[in-house]
Amino acid sequence: MKQGLKNKKIVLIDLDDTLWDTWGNNKESLNELYTALQWGQYFSSFSSFFDEYYYPVNHKLWSLYNEEAITKEDLSLRRLYEPILARLKELGLDDKYTQLSEDTHYWIEANESFLELVREKTRTVEGAIDLLRYLSERYELCILSNGFGEVQYVKLERSGMSPYIKKVFLSDEIGYNKPNPKIFEYALQEMGASADEVVMIGDSWASDVVGASSAGLDVIWFNPYKLRRESENLSVSLEEVHTLADIKQLL
Repeated sequence: MKQGLKNKKIVLIDLDDTLWDTWGNNKESLNELYTALQWGQYFSSFSSFFDEYYYPVNHKLWSLYNEEAITKEDLSLRRLYEPILARLKELGLDDKYTQLSEDTHYWIEANESFLELVREKTRTVEGAIDLLRYLSERYELCILSNGFGEVQYVKLERSGMSPYIKKVFLSDEIGYNKPNPKIFEYALQEMGASADEVVMIGDSWASDVVGASSAGLDVIWFNPYKLRRESENLSVSLEEVHTLADIKQLL
């Protein structure tokens, strides 16, 4: 039991894959889009599309977005068209490749359909609602996310998390992405708090742990897959948990 963490006044917490089951919900939504747009004609299975084409591209693009190297619009469209166009090229479907590579409207519509499907999903990470209920009775709870405003607020509302959240800070509204320390500094200013009064909870080492520590915030790293720490050289307090329920022992 860390008395220093118990003395915090505010908990900043990430949303995607910390509270809301982004992996499961997005994969389910993508499968529905894959079926609706008949992309199955180009792949042996949805698993092949997702594992071999979509996931590597999406992971790369989110890393670039978090580093502020590409825009939200780039990410939204490229995560869909790059996997499909890569497969069309492999299959030698030159006419279809040319058609879809030039049809920006098709990809804008595909992205809108994907986001609408995502908005309907409500699955949360195990223990999320119970943790929010517990924390909201003891601390001011605020969301800090790199997710997009057009889906993040709906996620919170439809999954039953909104009543526990005091404020929501989103990178696409602020202009900086985690791990840029400026987004954490912005949140501190808006909350009227100093860094030593706040703890950050999140699942991403690069975005949440590195970002928060660079702004002087103590961190609880939610690490359900027991990933290796990328560094031990942090200037703040770092606690690691493997379930959300474990956080109750720290706060």
